[in-house]
Amino acid sequence: MALHLHRADRTDLLADGLGSMLAVAPPDPFAEDLVLVSARGTERWLSQRLSHILGRGDGQDGVCAGIVFRHPRSLVADLTGTSDDDPWAPDAMVWPLLGVIDGSLDQPWCATLAAHLGHTEQGEERELRQGRRYAVARRIAGLFASYARQRPQLLVDWAEGRTDALDADLRWQPELYRALLARVDADPPPVRHAKAVARLRDSATDLPSRLSLFGHTRLPLTEIELLHALGAHHELHLWLPHPSDDLWVALRDSHGPVPRRTDTSHRAVGHPLLAALGRDLRELQRALPAAPASDSFLGSADRPPTLLGWLQSDIAANAVRAQGRSFDAADRSVQVHSCHGPARRCWVGCSPISRRMPFVRKVVRSTPPIVRSRCTAATDPRGRSTC
Repeated sequence: MALHLHRADRTDLLADGLGSMLAVAPPDPFAEDLVLVSARGTERWLSQRLSHILGRGDGQDGVCAGIVFRHPRSLVADLTGTSDDDPWAPDAMVWPLLGVIDGSLDQPWCATLAAHLGHTEQGEERELRQGRRYAVARRIAGLFASYARQRPQLLVDWAEGRTDALDADLRWQPELYRALLARVDADPPPVRHAKAVARLRDSATDLPSRLSLFGHTRLPLTEIELLHALGAHHELHLWLPHPSDDLWVALRDSHGPVPRRTDTSHRAVGHPLLAALGRDLRELQRALPAAPASDSFLGSADRPPTLLGWLQSDIAANAVRAQGRSFDAADRSVQVHSCHGPARRCWVGCSPISRRMPFVRKVVRSTPPIVRSRCTAATDPRGRSTC
């Protein structure tokens, strides 16, 4: 078994590729395929799309059967044994964390948190700030759960006393986390995760032999490691929407998570919009295994001869190409609006925020005049323009 990557710049192409793969039925006629999706809306759209590919004969009978759709979180909960009870879930963690906070307010390391909760205040101010206790504890519990999913090594370092990389005003967090470890009688999330990964690599599970992960543009590091471990005994397919095959190839040799302040992957991006909005995709590519069994690009759809088509083709090519193109004056494929006040709207060139974005200025200059026309609602009560 192995890990297979499938990429396309349109989700419908990914759905068609998934349907072609699922059309080849497994040897067991009662076996089901597992498809992991991020939202119910994606599940409904994908099942409707697959119903026109799968089925009897030419597949046009509108049937999508033998497929189980799940969210990755529910699968991770099953793999780690926390589907019924997870003491490290934020809603469960908040109660022991409240006890730890109350018992630590007099400690020197807890001075920042104690001041926020009004431990040294008197009167109404003390009562007001102490009313934050549950909200603050729930917020911290959510942060610890997020660290466990996305930065597990951080919690490992905290548990072992390595906190040199933190600023002085943040060093109460590892102290609080270590106190919480002493109160919760369960393996901490990084330990539990490491055991689950080792178990998945050593033995197969009762999951279907063929699994697919569809449409994700962002995955926590822990979920990637669990899925990679599943690939040791299962056929795992990742169906990834990616706007530019050229950019993927340019970053193919970049692997392993790095701090964002040292990440230089944006230097390989030739299109400014792709550089500004594509950080999640670049980080996902870095986090994926370096040597999948296959990495296929499913192609790209034809672009219409409009401003939107020009923008899409430039993003796919990872470059801003020649600007000397002519467009139909009635082309309304791209319409950009901005709002910077109650009931005030105008074209993008009027927004003070958009004026600081070079790419937006470039698009506005290249847009046909009809698209850049001012909104008639952008006037004050006396009828004067607010732009």
